[in-house]
Amino acid sequence: SEVAGSEVVADVAILLDWASIWAQAHPSQPSVDLDPVRCIEQWHAALRAATVTCDFAPPGGDLARYRLVLVPALHLVSDADAANLVSYVDGGGTVLIGPYSGVVDEHDHIRLNGYGVWSDLLGVRVEEFFPLPGGRRVALSDGTSGRVWTELATAKTADVLVTYADGPLAGAPALTRRGNAYYLTTHLDDAAIRVLLERIARAAGVEPVLCDPPRRVEAVKRRHADGREWTFVANDGEVPVEVLGTVLEPGALTISRGAAAR
Repeated sequence: SEVAGSEVVADVAILLDWASIWAQAHPSQPSVDLDPVRCIEQWHAALRAATVTCDFAPPGGDLARYRLVLVPALHLVSDADAANLVSYVDGGGTVLIGPYSGVVDEHDHIRLNGYGVWSDLLGVRVEEFFPLPGGRRVALSDGTSGRVWTELATAKTADVLVTYADGPLAGAPALTRRGNAYYLTTHLDDAAIRVLLERIARAAGVEPVLCDPPRRVEAVKRRHADGREWTFVANDGEVPVEVLGTVLEPGALTISRGAAAR
């Protein structure tokens, strides 16, 4: 009963808009393999595995409460919603935007002067799209690889953090940063996207509920307005695991009172 009325603590939001997903589902898209729902699910799963709790938020919603906003796949976005994200970053928020985002307006009209409505925010101009054939990968300069999709981009005012190491775009930006705004021009595998999201989350001041959580362990914090806090930890796996000195059997849930668990 003492937990009643508390709320889940989420410092991260993933922008989700079904109009954008429906627009991207049209068969005229450059790649049939570029699935926005699958991409959003992958980013969410990476956060969940790292015990970083996130909300889903509309592009035009109030984002001020979040330290980090993720835009895995937002192909269609209105001018007002695009400006909302710019205002969030101007206010000190951190954003990571995935490829093929902001390409069309709310009427599904292509934006001119370089693909993407956030070119100025990101300091990047996207010149052309280079979808990859099914199963094809390209090496990146940090030892990971890109898949499904690549883009020919020019860093205007952004720092280039990772480049393409081979293929027709060798030397071109794969990951950039301009202040608190990051841009990813390709898709990564599950392990690589988790590492990237964890790194950017830490830089934004987001702490996981558990440090180095066991595989398939879910953990969230709940907090009352008066500051009382609980940590919920569940073992969603098929084998017992030890968390914070307690062995959790498969399907077990434990609740502890106090600050964030470590």
